[in-house]
Formats: sequence, C-alpha cells, structure tokens
Amino acid sequence: MRTAYFDLLCGASGDMILASLISAGVPLDLLNKQLAKLSLSGVVVSCSTKSVNGIAATNVEVPAPEQHTSRHLPQILRIIDNAGLSERIASHSKAVFERLGHAEAKVHGIDITKVHFHEVGALDSLVDIVGACIGFEYLDIEEILFGDLTVGSGTVTCQHGVLPVPAPATAALIAGHRIAQREVNTEILTPTGAAILTTLGKQSRAMPQGHLLGWGYGAGSRDIKAVPNVLRVALIDVDSGAVAQDNNVVLLESDMDHICGETMGYVAQKLLDNGALDVSWSPLFMKKGRPGYRLSVICATGNTEYFINEIMIETRTLGVRELPVRRHTAWRRLQHGEFDGQKITEKYCRIGEYAFTKIEYEDLAELARSQKRPFQEIAEDYIRKQNHLP
Repeated sequence: MRTAYFDLLCGASGDMILASLISAGVPLDLLNKQLAKLSLSGVVVSCSTKSVNGIAATNVEVPAPEQHTSRHLPQILRIIDNAGLSERIASHSKAVFERLGHAEAKVHGIDITKVHFHEVGALDSLVDIVGACIGFEYLDIEEILFGDLTVGSGTVTCQHGVLPVPAPATAALIAGHRIAQREVNTEILTPTGAAILTTLGKQSRAMPQGHLLGWGYGAGSRDIKAVPNVLRVALIDVDSGAVAQDNNVVLLESDMDHICGETMGYVAQKLLDNGALDVSWSPLFMKKGRPGYRLSVICATGNTEYFINEIMIETRTLGVRELPVRRHTAWRRLQHGEFDGQKITEKYCRIGEYAFTKIEYEDLAELARSQKRPFQEIAEDYIRKQNHLP
C-alpha cells in the first residue's frame, strides 16, 4: 500500500502540503494543467527552492488577484463539480471544503450555507486543496497518515479580527487528535492544512514500516528560528509482510422510522464518498410497531462532528449515538492483474502468513457486462482460478 506520512515539524498549511507533494515528485506542468480546469483566471502555480536550516525545501507561489474574494460553500462546490476533474480528486476536494465549512459554521454560530469563507474561499485555498488532491492521485497514494499536529501560540490577525492560536476553526478541526505545541509565537497550523490532513488522513503514532520511496519538503512562508519551518512527507510502500493492524474508530448510529430505502441509499453513498470508512443500514421494528432502519457509520475519530451533522441534515433524524470502538484490519494494497484476457484491479490482502486476492467490484461487473454472463458465475470462475481449481 503506497502511503504518504506527514511529519509536522512546524505545523502545516495548504501551500506547505502542496509544496511537499511537488518536492516528492508531482510535476508542476501536470499540476497547472489540472488546476486550469477550475476556470479561475490567473491560476499558474510556480515554485522555487528555499533553504530552511540547511534543508532544500520547495516553496509554492500562487498569484492572488482574487485575494479579497469571498465565496459561499455552494459556489466552491460548483466550481469543483464543473471542472471535469477525476471523481477521486473532485470528491476529496469537496469533502475537505465541506468539513472546513462545518468548522467555520460552528465557530461563528451560523448555518453552513451562510459562511463567508474569506481567506478559505480565496483562490489560493482552492489551489492548495484541489492541488493537494491532484498530487495524491498522481503519486498513487492509497493511505494518508500524519503524526502529532503541531501548533503555535499567541494570536493571529485575520478578517474576523485578532484570534487565539490555534485559530478557532483549526481547533475545531483537530479536536480528538493528538497535538504538540511548539515554542513559536504565531500560527503554524492553518485551517486549510488541518482540514486536508484530518479529512483525508488519519493519525499514526509512528511512521509505518515499509520500503521508503522518497521524501518531500514543503517550506513555510515565515522564518522561524526555534524549529525548521518545513513540512516533511515520506512516501512509503508499506511492508507487505505487515501483520493485521488495529485502529481506534467511532461508530455512529441512528434509528429512523420516517425514511425510505432510496434516501438511505443516497445518504450512505454520500457518506462513503466523503470519507466514511464503512456505512451499512439494517431493518428493525421501532416503537408502536413502526418499521424502520438503523444507520451505522464507521469513521475516524477526528471526523465525527462532520458525519453527525451530515447524517442529521440528510436524514432529518433528531439524534445520533457515538460509540468509540476498536477495529482490526488486514493489510492490503491494490495491484493490477489480468483475468479472462482483460486487465483488472485486485486487492491483495495479507493476514499474518495467509494471503489472498479479491477482484474489485467494478471490474467484475464490467466483465459480466462485456461477456454477457451472470455476475456470480464470473466471480466463481475468478475464485477457482485463484485457487488453481478445475
């Protein structure tokens, strides 16, 4: 499994994440071609090398003719939807902005549709968030991990006035995660940086074991003496011999007797598209003999508030239970193969010394359609061939 591990030596911002991915191998011309699809005038990212405490780090520069432009979340989502980006880039970019919007709405005590994003909705943040998602796809990153979220101290001045560090939106985004404070009297972890990492990634106490593919260093804009102002990313092919790993996650549940199956299906897919680890629903009987559904959502500990809000808004349920749980998962990675003369994607899984592969559903369905054979018949053929059976 190709993993990106972020080491927050001195916080993280959106441009530092983007710069670290460019440093790790994302071509600048490819990035600009993809960003041009946003149809925002003046978007041409440039970069330079900056020495930070002797470290050659990449510094990203984005022209900002729209620096004072404010946008609402629906406007930002429309820009992304209309850009013709890949499904993965678009869905991940929208998930980051939606979670950022929920954090801003909570801080200001208003509805998410009323939030003026100011700096967050400006051109540079669109470039940072969408650009990071472009970088993750280009580098074929299957898992994003990050260590302790380092924060500064003191105050920061923005369009809302003077705010404490970490800024309230950042504080909302990193709730439930481990943090460490640096002796730096300024903001070093921004809302955009916190949103990208906590929406798309999960926290890990240590760098995972595996084959190191390379490093990337993204430079911060300030000169800080106490600690190198760089964000380091390690690209790692996680060791295929790794044993099953365990994770602390959250189970969200809600019982509903007012909703139809079609709505439940729509909500489940939306939650999965925006980063839920698993979604299921089951029928049950509720008070007064009414038939209903129990929606169950597994998510990372740092994303609970976003998913609780989405569940309540989309289903109009009046309550959601939150249960901390521990899950154990097999090590796995995607690999390319061939079956019945067609290229397929398989999931290679390992549990201790036992290993097996599973063909991806989309490829299995395409085989069934193209060969005009029953889906289950092709699935059985695949299993037989994997086990060398007649």
